Parts: sequence; C-alpha cells; structure tokens
Amino acid sequence: MQKLNYTAGDYGLLIVLTLLVSIGTVGVPGTATITATALFTAAGLPIEMIVLFSPISMIVDMARTATNVIGAATATVLVLITKFTTLIMLIKKESRKQMHNS
Repeated sequence: MQKLNYTAGDYGLLIVLTLLVSIGTVGVPGTATITATALFTAAGLPIEMIVLFSPISMIVDMARTATNVIGAATATVLVLITKFTTLIMLIKKESRKQMHNS
C-alpha cells in the first residue's frame, strides 16, 4: 500500500484538475475511466487501481445517463408548458379585442 502525504495545495490542485477534466467529459458515456486515468496519473496513484473501480463506474454511469434523460425531458415539458401558456394568453387577448370591437 502506498502512503500518501498530500498538502492542502495538492488537494486544491486535484480539485481543479478534476473540474477541468470533467468539463470535457460531460454527456459522453463511459468517460469515467479516461477521467480517472488522468487524475490518477496527476495524483501519482497507480493506474492499475482503476480496474477495481470500473464495475462501480458502470453503475454510476447508468445513473448519470438516467439523470441526463430525466433532466432533458423535464426541460422539454417546462418549455412546452411555457409556450402553451403564452399561446393561450395571446388567444384570450385577441378574443377580448374582437369582442370589444364588435
């Protein structure tokens, strides 16, 4: 087992690296292994450890995909409701104008 002695600056660097690497992998399935490889290399950890995390990564990847699908569907419904509400308001406003002019 490898003993790790990280300073607060090392942890900060790992957090920044994690954020930078994860920005490029958003929405791409199966990229957790690539991200982990980059981070393990930067942290000086043995890359062989990634094999142990692969089964867990697959399950988490499925959950991320489900979350993305639910988020996209929710956004679609919200846009539809907003547009539909706006359309109804315009129709009511137009019908009031026609009734007032008659």
